[in-house]
Amino acid sequence: MAAVSTTFNIFFVFLPSYLATTGRVPIPRALVAALVGLVVASTVAPGLGRVSDRVGRRSVLIAGVLALLLLTLPAFSLVQRGKTGGLLVAYSLMGLALGTLALSSFLAELFPTRLRYSGLSLTYGLASALFGGTAPALATLLARRSGGALLPAWYATCITAVALVGVLLSPETAPRPLDTGERGERCARPVATRLPGSFTGLLARPTRRTNLTRCGWCRSAWPAARV
Repeated sequence: MAAVSTTFNIFFVFLPSYLATTGRVPIPRALVAALVGLVVASTVAPGLGRVSDRVGRRSVLIAGVLALLLLTLPAFSLVQRGKTGGLLVAYSLMGLALGTLALSSFLAELFPTRLRYSGLSLTYGLASALFGGTAPALATLLARRSGGALLPAWYATCITAVALVGVLLSPETAPRPLDTGERGERCARPVATRLPGSFTGLLARPTRRTNLTRCGWCRSAWPAARV
């Protein structure tokens, strides 16, 4: 998440303003190029998310992080030249790499049910604030100190390299059911079944209750029922 947030904010927040401020590219042209990159990311994301359902989140994430690692420096250099074609190519490539990262589902599946909302929100919030939120200011400082060189891109590349190590050490989450218990058992929460004369299975009501069943994943308890 830190790599995605940092790269996104450097390319789509810092760079258009930096190009316009330094007089290399008019702000409308820089924003249009950034918009093209966002369109590419939003176009490929659903399809690549579907691919991650089939082949696994981890392999798609590794491909996306590797693409960021390899493309950040060349794309940054291409954008700095200020040519219209270079802007469109660079932002399209970065949008393609960012759209590959199916982070939402991957992070959600890493946490157990009872911690999923807190874990996902803290991961997004802290990474966006600490890395993405500070990226434009830090990139501005690095660009001033280096005279407009590639230091901001190197900063994003270093964070991406750390992220690649984290993804390589992470488990595959796609095949694991979200209602699986902590010891691997599937949550036994009863599901409404169809009764004679029911218009829908949701109208089913248990007629007798027995002992409590506790989910090994979310730790919630409910009465096991017979219909």
